[in-house]
Amino acid sequence: LFSGRLVCAECGHKLKRITQAAPQNKRYYWGCTEHLKDRKKCGMKRVSEGSIQNAFLTMLNKLKFAEGKFFPVLMDTLRKESLSSSPDAEQLQKIIDDNNAKRLELIRKAESGIIDTAVYQIENQELLYEDQVALDALDKIERGSYLLAQARILRNIISRWEYSPSAPFPGEIFSQICEDATIGTEIVFHLKCRCFLTESIQADNT
Repeated sequence: LFSGRLVCAECGHKLKRITQAAPQNKRYYWGCTEHLKDRKKCGMKRVSEGSIQNAFLTMLNKLKFAEGKFFPVLMDTLRKESLSSSPDAEQLQKIIDDNNAKRLELIRKAESGIIDTAVYQIENQELLYEDQVALDALDKIERGSYLLAQARILRNIISRWEYSPSAPFPGEIFSQICEDATIGTEIVFHLKCRCFLTESIQADNT
């Protein structure tokens, strides 16, 4: 599950799973491969697999608690970035902005009696139709964004998330939403939607 996806914050090398035999059961830890070869080159202490799992669960619980505020901001930010990076999106947004100005001018003319109601309705409907075409095209651009797609996946997962102490670790969720994680004095989860969320973690003494 974590293999190849945990990175040492001190030296940048990958972490390796370490199995420690105990009288009753096995215990699993993750240690920096560079530290394991030469402790002088990297001073990172190993961390237990349970500590990593607990940090991930804490992150999920925090996202669940804050989902009403976190996801609207995240989605809006990614949506704006997606549109700003597309020349087509800029042109489509200009059409919508120009039509808003034209609509205000139509209202002014109608209220002043310069144009009659029938003309106003026809021209206003044309502007509304152009707006809808532009909005549909913008929506298509947004849906083509990888980051937005990953943010939607994360939002859907969190909306269904319910913590249970007796449940097994949700490894499938980690795989779905995490690119990797950097571990040092704390752990930083690098989510696929380009969010970097930090949690505290307890290192082992060895």
